[in-house]
Amino acid sequence: SVMLRSYGGEIDAAEFIAPVINRLEDELPAEEAAKALGLTADKVTTAHHGPRILSTGVRFLYVELTDLEALAASEAAPGPVTRISATRGLDGVFAYVRTGNGEVDFRARMDAPVHGVMEAPATGSANAGLANLLASLSDENDATLTWTVAQGVEMGRPSLLHLTAERRGGEVVQVRVAGGAVVVCRGRIDVPELD
Repeated sequence: SVMLRSYGGEIDAAEFIAPVINRLEDELPAEEAAKALGLTADKVTTAHHGPRILSTGVRFLYVELTDLEALAASEAAPGPVTRISATRGLDGVFAYVRTGNGEVDFRARMDAPVHGVMEAPATGSANAGLANLLASLSDENDATLTWTVAQGVEMGRPSLLHLTAERRGGEVVQVRVAGGAVVVCRGRIDVPELD
């Protein structure tokens, strides 16, 4: 479901509830993930988790990088991304860095060249997967976990997304993604009354 927020009668933000994933897929070798981003393996950190694939309906490879310089240098390498996408059914690659600056928890980039998207400034589905991944790796039994992600900075279209995950009884029970929004189209569906 999607909740909209308005200011002065105009919609300015949206939040959606995303599918919950409590089972993580196997990790990929750092070398394979690094090649997909045109990087060397030493730019991929496995301190918190290795490269993982998650699907919230759209399938992404999540790769945590060592620093902002590695993130800036990352770019979906068409050959490796095409190969990894074909063998593992990927829609895109989501690379991110822990910023540790107190204002933004992560900075991220998302590339989906198999769909003709070389980079996206804000990706709700990919960030929903990140929230699932982070919440699944948490050892909190009952907690509300929150993170802020800056995406699109490197492409000159900065976006800020707010992620929330609820853990109850050691399981992830809800994931939400929120951010600024604008209306790009409106539609109406007329459903005929049944006799």
